[in-house]
Amino acid sequence: MNEHYTEKYFYSRIKLHIDIFFPSCIYYSMKTYREIINKWPSLISLSKDVGIHPNTVAVWRHRDSIPSKYWEAIVQTETGKENKVTLETLASISARRRA
Repeated sequence: MNEHYTEKYFYSRIKLHIDIFFPSCIYYSMKTYREIINKWPSLISLSKDVGIHPNTVAVWRHRDSIPSKYWEAIVQTETGKENKVTLETLASISARRRA
């Protein structure tokens, strides 16, 4: 093995292979709607971002559920983008729950 390859090189190659063979919706750490809701600093901030009452978000968290009609709004929020919440992630959670 050539000694000019650095540890950073190998880690970048590993990450490349993971990104190719395992899309983010599969290996991304968010596996429940509750985890997604908890990415926001508070229920109030999520409710303001989506335009609904805070009690509604509290019910979502309690039920571990986000109605699909709100998925697009959640994905488009600043917090959603920062935390890489995608429609694919939300759909994969839904599919897992139905299985």
